[in-house]
Amino acid sequence: TKNFDRKPSPPTVLDTNNLAMRSFLSFLILLAAPVASNFLVSRTVKEIGTDGGYFDFEIDTSPASGPCASADTYGSNECTFEWGQTINASFVGDLGKDIEEGSTLSVALVVNRFIHWNFDCAACGANCSTVVPIVNMPVEFPMPSCPIAATSVTESFVSALPSYSPINGALINTVGTIGVKHANGDPVITLGVDITVQ
Repeated sequence: TKNFDRKPSPPTVLDTNNLAMRSFLSFLILLAAPVASNFLVSRTVKEIGTDGGYFDFEIDTSPASGPCASADTYGSNECTFEWGQTINASFVGDLGKDIEEGSTLSVALVVNRFIHWNFDCAACGANCSTVVPIVNMPVEFPMPSCPIAATSVTESFVSALPSYSPINGALINTVGTIGVKHANGDPVITLGVDITVQ
């Protein structure tokens, strides 16, 4: 009999520039990276720290299409994109308290109602590793060094979408939460996300 066992692939290391908080923001964008001809991203701020932090995340596209159906205190929401567009996003935020060693990033997602994608990582000072479900791809990305100082952050992102879908029209829906907590358990932020791709 043939042995079909295969050694697991080494993790894909995502090389970021490691500015404070960039790894976490990049991870949020990675969730929506393989976008399709109609894909909707919406989010809900479920919890935010009481230490004076805030954020504003604005999204537009080129050519401009007014992709987001709503907005609130935290920026653009319910955004729909098309293949071939360029996503222009800006983030302005203020971290009210240092994120120190022992703080955590927690992700709890469900893909297509029954495939669970859950993992926890250090929010700073280490690499974060996970395995992307369905494609079973190990991924590893660096988190910022500890501590992440309480400061204002301004970032801009430009992402050119390909002209066709790599998933051939398959419908994928991902819902769940992404959150960061301080070492003592106090929340930095918890987001509810709902991403539908076709």
